[in-house]
Amino acid sequence: MYAAAPDILAACLALQGDLVEARHWLEEAHRRRRPGAANFSFGEVFILCREERYGAVVRLLDDGLDATAKSLVHSRKLLGVVRAFAWDALAMEGGGTPGEELKGLEAIQPGEFSYLGARWPRMEAFLRARGLSEKEAA
Repeated sequence: MYAAAPDILAACLALQGDLVEARHWLEEAHRRRRPGAANFSFGEVFILCREERYGAVVRLLDDGLDATAKSLVHSRKLLGVVRAFAWDALAMEGGGTPGEELKGLEAIQPGEFSYLGARWPRMEAFLRARGLSEKEAA
């Protein structure tokens, strides 16, 4: 757990929009990784999303499919939402097919991932538009 703490901090800071501090903790996470260990970084995913580097997010998630397949169900669902968000943003920019990545989101309960949009207006708008926010559940 202690080895993962910097990545968790990076993810939390990125969700809050503090990308400078998030990058600092992501660098610390990289320094603490064991050589050769397969590690998936939530911090990196959220930093890339907040930087609006959606193509990089989709590639990172696709490249990490083996690692994420072994994750807890909640983590897989979370990453599914993030990937759908990134793909949707790419589609809006003309680089993807709208709706393609929304398959599988039907298993997500409204409000389950509302915390993602608490300080991230674009994510909140995505969750609301897809009926996944608490506001839609009320």
